[in-house]
Amino acid sequence: MIDERRAKVITGELGGQDRQVRRRVEAAVLPGASTMDTVALRRRITQLLHELAPVSTQQRCQAARERRDVTITAAPDAMAYLEAHLPAEDAIAVKTVLDAAAHTLKRHDTTAGHQPRTAAQRRADALAALAWTTLHTQTIAPTGSDHAADTGAGAGRGGAAPIPLASAQGRPVTVHVTVPLRSLIGLTDEPGHLDGYGPIPAHTARHLAADGIWQW
Repeated sequence: MIDERRAKVITGELGGQDRQVRRRVEAAVLPGASTMDTVALRRRITQLLHELAPVSTQQRCQAARERRDVTITAAPDAMAYLEAHLPAEDAIAVKTVLDAAAHTLKRHDTTAGHQPRTAAQRRADALAALAWTTLHTQTIAPTGSDHAADTGAGAGRGGAAPIPLASAQGRPVTVHVTVPLRSLIGLTDEPGHLDGYGPIPAHTARHLAADGIWQW
């Protein structure tokens, strides 16, 4: 009565749960599972788990929070995938900020007569702007709280001190790019090397170097 995708949602969400809890959840969702899409099905299962096994669900959520992380995976054409595994409320906070910034950028593009960007492009540009602005200020504004630190939730709930980026020696945290001198002055198009990523096109390396601090 259900396809493989729905079956995987059910087994994935119920894996590791107590047998009696699994049986009760399955009995509740299976009759209508064939008429629900996978998003609605997952939401229904999660709701039932919170109702039927609140203690177990809380423990699993806490264990999942301990695995929060941000990773970067290289992609072709000097691009990269940035993936964040976050508590749901923190992820929604990030999305809310990026969506709001995207709306502002849309108005800015229209007012300034710029080439319009897609919503996806505006969200990506807003996220990048957050990082570059923070590198400029060398400080992350106050976020979180003692409770947030204990639970692994980084949401802005006030009370925590700013997070300075500078090292203990006072050196600013920067993005490092190594560029051959011949390429830097435009004699060749040898690629630059972006630390933590790898080769990048010469024009991108020159653009980064133009606003950077040069060291021989």
